[in-house]
Amino acid sequence: MPNTATRLITLIFLLQNQPNQKASELAEKLGVSVRTLHRYFLDLNEMGIPVYSERGPYGGFSLVRGYKMPPLVFTLEEAVAVVLGTGLVQELWGELYREAARGALAKLENLLPEEQAQEVAWARRSLVATGMHRADLKAQTPILEKLRRAIRERRSVNMKYQSSQVPHPSERGLDPYALVHRWGWWYAIGFCHVHREVRTFRVDRISEISLLDTAFNIPPEFDLHEHLKNDQAQPQVNARLRFETEFASLVAGNQSYWRSVEPQADGSVEVTLHAPTLEWAASTALAYGPAVEVLEPPELRRMVAGLARSGGKEIQMKDKTVEWLLQGEPWIEYRTRLDLLGQPPDDPQVVAARKGMLADPKIKALLAELNEWPGEVLSSHRSASQPFHKLSFIADLGLNINDPPVKKIAGKVMKRQSKQGPFQLPTNIPVHFGGSGKDEWAWALCDAPIIVSSLIQMGLRDDPRVQAAIQYLDGLVYENGWHCTASPELGKFRGPWAQR
Repeated sequence: MPNTATRLITLIFLLQNQPNQKASELAEKLGVSVRTLHRYFLDLNEMGIPVYSERGPYGGFSLVRGYKMPPLVFTLEEAVAVVLGTGLVQELWGELYREAARGALAKLENLLPEEQAQEVAWARRSLVATGMHRADLKAQTPILEKLRRAIRERRSVNMKYQSSQVPHPSERGLDPYALVHRWGWWYAIGFCHVHREVRTFRVDRISEISLLDTAFNIPPEFDLHEHLKNDQAQPQVNARLRFETEFASLVAGNQSYWRSVEPQADGSVEVTLHAPTLEWAASTALAYGPAVEVLEPPELRRMVAGLARSGGKEIQMKDKTVEWLLQGEPWIEYRTRLDLLGQPPDDPQVVAARKGMLADPKIKALLAELNEWPGEVLSSHRSASQPFHKLSFIADLGLNINDPPVKKIAGKVMKRQSKQGPFQLPTNIPVHFGGSGKDEWAWALCDAPIIVSSLIQMGLRDDPRVQAAIQYLDGLVYENGWHCTASPELGKFRGPWAQR
């Protein structure tokens, strides 16, 4: 129920928006007696907000002529909080409240002073909540709208619901108490007419819904937050999993999944997972493949083993794909053994594949071409045949400065370093793109980061020249990536795309 302070503020706005209101009307709007209303008038007078009355058929109570409530003033943090909250409304509710949220935001921004407006603009660009839905929000919007309306009007609904426990959807009545968004899903919480108790239903599993004329009341003892707490505290499945030592890092990358994490003396990690169903726990375990072992419960171990066996056709297809890759070009075999099969670099098969890659005529020709670095003068960055792309390719293959041709090539690349730090290429930018139309040593953001990244992959991160390039390019990074720029030698050139 509203407290006295809330009613006083409401009373001020009622009097400000419509003078000469009867005491009985004001009392009814506030939900108080006329006697209490007169006490509120005295409170306002003591606060310096004078209220007066006029007699007669058109009389009533008003604020002193000319009195207005001062405009709302937000602190910087309050303004940002309101904007971020509005952004969450748009993200969570989609079309239902999107236009209302945009309208509220536009009104707020029009009222803010310059400093706060700039801070709010920064927050909208940089503090973004997205990817909060694991189901198609647009498809759920009509159902969410009907549920929202039913909750607001306290009307029962009839719905067709697909439970995860049965193969076919069923019809049931529901008295919806609340809508809750958690773990990426929308849930409707209410009294189920079939089970005769309060239940939780995932909205994306509701295929049809209709509002009924039957009204309902929420029991006074029902507490939504307590229901959510108890609902989460009583999972149907408590699973224990073990990640082997080489896969222990996967645990840290998904902390929100686990109820507890226990590192073991041998380097492995044991975790506990609380899941609503056995199928849910099994799908989580299977998602990690050979990285995880199910310790308990026994029924989960059996389910995971059975699902793994039934997936034999997919596993066989995967094996055939790997076999096909291993029969490909030597560099494809090399990367397949390292990246897909996880073989260590000193494995005899990996060593043999690497030797075959270095002896391949195509790789030899590529290294010979790069040994002529930097090659022809650049006038465009559109072709994949340009030298810095080829440099990136051999770096991706895994060639490094321990390979004699690569060490020599890297030395030529770093020989031409700009005063700013990035490494230069012979460049000729046409006049119509803002360049001089002359050959000159320069760099642009189309090539500089690729060259530096390649040198890092080749094992030159700690070289002072590479460090200088990293530090300079790092300073060019904005919140939304690199803005197109180039070395001073290229004058006003900013690239065809940036000029559009």
